[in-house]
Amino acid sequence: GGLGAVALILALVGAAWNNLAASETVVRLDDATPERLQEAFFGGAPWLVLCADSRRALTGDGQLRETFMEAALLLDESLRSRSAVMNCSAPLPSGKTVYERLRLNATKAPVLFLAMGGDRPVQLEPKLLKRPSPPKPKKGAK
Repeated sequence: GGLGAVALILALVGAAWNNLAASETVVRLDDATPERLQEAFFGGAPWLVLCADSRRALTGDGQLRETFMEAALLLDESLRSRSAVMNCSAPLPSGKTVYERLRLNATKAPVLFLAMGGDRPVQLEPKLLKRPSPPKPKKGAK
């Protein structure tokens, strides 16, 4: 009925708002200047970066995974961090790829890393982009 339609519209508006907010939070670093890349990777401010070319980085229709967008929004709100997506296989001005330059393991997919504090960025475990499974009911519980 009417109430179901209103709930559906609110859900769609909420999803559109989240996508808009995430699209403003997540930047593309593919065409970034060497200075911008240096700032993102070693500048000290926190950056969460997803290698878009890694397996399972994007959904089947080429969109950012919802879990990555949610993490980007959460980090932006809590740490004032930036989030980015880039093709980590593309050569940098040095001729190396991001995988080579940052010594990332491209076989762990999707490739996600956190740059923070000016140290070498740290590769994060891909399972961080998985939604937690709902808890299984305990045996004997009703």
